[in-house]
Order: sequence, then C-alpha cells, then structure tokens
Amino acid sequence: MVTETFTYDGNKLISINGSDTSVITYNYEGDLLTQIIDAAAAGNTLTTNLAYDSQQRLINYRMTTDDEILEYEFSYNTDGSITRTFYFGGKENATGTPGESILTFQNEQLVKETKDDGQIITYAYDDQKSSYLGIANIKTINLVSVDFNGYIDSSVNNLLTATITENGTDSVDEKYEYTYNEAGYPVTAAYYLEGEPDSELEFVYESL
Repeated sequence: MVTETFTYDGNKLISINGSDTSVITYNYEGDLLTQIIDAAAAGNTLTTNLAYDSQQRLINYRMTTDDEILEYEFSYNTDGSITRTFYFGGKENATGTPGESILTFQNEQLVKETKDDGQIITYAYDDQKSSYLGIANIKTINLVSVDFNGYIDSSVNNLLTATITENGTDSVDEKYEYTYNEAGYPVTAAYYLEGEPDSELEFVYESL
C-alpha cells in the first residue's frame, strides 16, 4: 500500500510525498504554477515547465526526462473547447506527425476528449464534492496530465467513468465507486480498470 501526503501553502499544492519515496514538487511564480518536478521512486525525474498567455491561460508545457522530451500546446476556441497539440521530441525537433485532440469542458471539468484518430473518451462525474475542491491551479494541473496523478480528473466533482468510443463501440476503460462523509466528500474509492478491480483509495482530510 502506498500513502501519499499532500502539503499546501494556503490553497497552493506544494508537494505530494509518497511512502514509496516518490516526491512531486509544485513551483510557482506569484499565483501561477510554473514547474512540476516528479521524482519517481524508480529514480527517473520528470520535469514539466509551463507557459501562459497574457490572460494567464496555459498555452504550453514541456516535459523532460534524461532521455525523452514531450511538448504540448493549447489553443482556446470560441466555443469554450481547447485544442491540444502534442509533439514527441519537442516542437522544434518533433519526430512523427503531431497529435491533436479537442478537449470539451462542462462545469469546469473535462467531459470529452476527441482525438485526431477518431477515438473519443467521455468522462462522467458524480454530484458530490471533489476531494480536490479548492486546490489552486487545479484546472491547470489537470490539463498538464489530464488525469493528474492517475486518479484526479476533476476540480468540482469526482470522476465516475471514462468511456472510450472507437469504431462505433463503447467500452468503459476506468470506473470509480465512492463512499462519502456527511459533508459530501469521498472517503473511499474502488477503482476498476477495463472492468477488473485494480486498486482502492482512502481519502483523509486535515480539515473541511
């Protein structure tokens, strides 16, 4: 069992420390999240640098390890969706054709990802309070990894399912089942991957 401890400065997430010795550090310039350093237990450090436009919207992030570079660009559409373009090897030295996805949001949460290969991922949420409600820059954190830390896909409510539609066929790729406390926050979650039990989560709050 791995325990992860979240440390804050006000409502800014500063670090996530794992009992497996992994550490994720979040660095800021003023109120903007500008860098994430993920020192995995395996020893390969992933550094993500973020850039913003004049409206303080995320427009680019670049992820680097010792042997790999991944770069993402974001453009904001008039209908509220976001176009995300992916460059393997970085934009300047990209290998292969850049990948593109359209991200659709509702209630400040990702509800659909439409990829350029025709695959569609649809996200459904409960109507309870997210265990990560109130974390500063949470939408940006979610954009950086889409499913931040593997199980955070929300800023308002909690993810229930991620359904993949491919060649006209729907399949539930991820599913969560929660129990909640009296305040409406999740206290446990059972996680299913491709229909099979995968892991269980327990949420402990310092204060609500």
